[in-house]
Amino acid sequence: MRAPAWILLGAALLACASSEAQIYTCKGKDGSRVFSDKRCGPDAELVKQEYSKPKRPPPKALSAKPVKTRRSAEELEQLTLACDGGDMKACTEWTMGGGPELLRDKERKSEQECEAGSLAACEERYCRERIDADCRSRVQRTARLAGDIWYMRDETRNADTGITKYLVRCIPEGAPRSHDLVVTCSSEAGPNRCYLGDPQHGFARLAQAAVSHCSRRSETAPAD
Repeated sequence: MRAPAWILLGAALLACASSEAQIYTCKGKDGSRVFSDKRCGPDAELVKQEYSKPKRPPPKALSAKPVKTRRSAEELEQLTLACDGGDMKACTEWTMGGGPELLRDKERKSEQECEAGSLAACEERYCRERIDADCRSRVQRTARLAGDIWYMRDETRNADTGITKYLVRCIPEGAPRSHDLVVTCSSEAGPNRCYLGDPQHGFARLAQAAVSHCSRRSETAPAD
C-alpha cells in the first residue's frame, strides 16, 4: 500500500529543511494536505519543528598534575636516596618538593666557602662528579700541601712518637676518579722517612712518596 503523496512530500521537506527553514501546511483543492516552504494559501499553518542539538562529548578527564610542595632538607635527602635507587615517584617528588632549588643553594654556598679556603667545599662543589681540570686546580690551590697529581687532605701528628700520618688524595690527569692513601712520615731525617706501608721502603719526603704511589695507582687503575 503506497503512502499518500502529501505524506511523502511532507517527509521530504522536513528531512531537507535546515534548522532555520520554516515549513507550512495547507489544505489542497482535493482536500489533501500540502506542505511547502512558502505560504501555500490563506489557511497556511506553520509546522512546528523540534531539532535536538547534538550533544557534546563530555570533556576528557585531565590527569592530575603534581603539586609543588616544599619539602624539608631531610625529606629531600631521603627522596634523593630513593630516586638514586630507581624510584621514579621519589624522583618526581624530589623535583616538585624543591630539590633543584636546594641543590642550587648548596652549590652557591660551596662556591663561596671554597673561595674562602674550605678544601671540603671545593671537593663538594667541583670534584663530586668527576676529576677534571677545574676540580684539580681548585683543590690544588686550596690545599695546604699539593703537587701535580696529589694534594694533602688531612694530617695527624703524634708528638710522643714523632710520627705524622698524612691523608693524601691522588688526582692524576685523565683519571676517572680520585683515590686516597695514607703516607706515614717520621720526624727523623732519612732516605725512608716517608712510607706507605713498609718503613724500610720509603722516601725522604712526603711529596716523593705521594708522587710515586699516586703514579703507580694511576698506571694500574682499570679502565672504565
